[in-house]
Amino acid sequence: MQLKKVSLSDIEKLIQNFPAPVSPKGYRNFKEFYLDAVRVRIVSSEGSSKQEATTNKILIEMLKKKAPAYYLTDEIINAACNTNVPEISGKEIPFNNLNLFTPDGLCMAVNIVSTCECYNTEHLPAQLQEAADKSGVQIDTAGVEVMITAVIFADYHKYQGYATTELNLFPSSRKDKDLIFCSKNKVGYARDYDNTKIHRDMTVGQLTRLIANTIMLINYQPSLVTAQRSNSPGLGFNKKSSDEPMPVRWLGKNFSNSRTRSSTPSGGTHASPRAHWRRGHWHGYRYGEGRKILKRKWVQPVYVNPQ
Repeated sequence: MQLKKVSLSDIEKLIQNFPAPVSPKGYRNFKEFYLDAVRVRIVSSEGSSKQEATTNKILIEMLKKKAPAYYLTDEIINAACNTNVPEISGKEIPFNNLNLFTPDGLCMAVNIVSTCECYNTEHLPAQLQEAADKSGVQIDTAGVEVMITAVIFADYHKYQGYATTELNLFPSSRKDKDLIFCSKNKVGYARDYDNTKIHRDMTVGQLTRLIANTIMLINYQPSLVTAQRSNSPGLGFNKKSSDEPMPVRWLGKNFSNSRTRSSTPSGGTHASPRAHWRRGHWHGYRYGEGRKILKRKWVQPVYVNPQ
């Protein structure tokens, strides 16, 4: 992703002209929290390391392209966190930029690119492998075609600003392998970090699956996406229609997770465990001439033995 250098005054204009949606009740304010956090992040890291510069490029591209915002419900979050991420090819990328908001205070700028479009792409798998070797982790980077980068903002301490995290995700093209993730201090498979918390009750493994599966759901389950006009006070006499806030896009607003009970007592046995998730997955099949067209079907997770 090659972007020309943007001045701080240009960044201010991009932020001021961004048609920020009016966040629903229970979600962080898009303009007063998220855009302000983006501004501070870009300004404070100006002229820093190459990694910081790459992060800034993602945020600036999000502002320039006026990336849409999706508000995720608790039900769809639970389902996405408990669905295995499939192998994803570079041809499956539906869009490059979007913003994600969760009810527990996470705001994420997400960038999706084919690895062949990445900076220094010919060395990317080698760099991943080198980082894994330094961490003492064995990963298989062969066939990695997609890189998902999430710049995450969270209000961890009320009235004390926010925290920023960045995750790079690589859905493996090997069917027997898990989603590979890389952060500033860690690299490995998502499943190995299902007990490592990153935000409140959410683990690293869950967050990586949430981000990747949200992209898949928007692409392959469009019926789960609904849009409504932002509750704005109106345009006024000096405003243009282009100044109107972008719509609020919901993912999973009317979605309910599947639940089932076993026939054995609630105490739980090996055959009938206590409440747990039976993982969902993506089933892919090809059709058409030469079987070149790929279609995905989401097999939803099931919550077994709910209380």
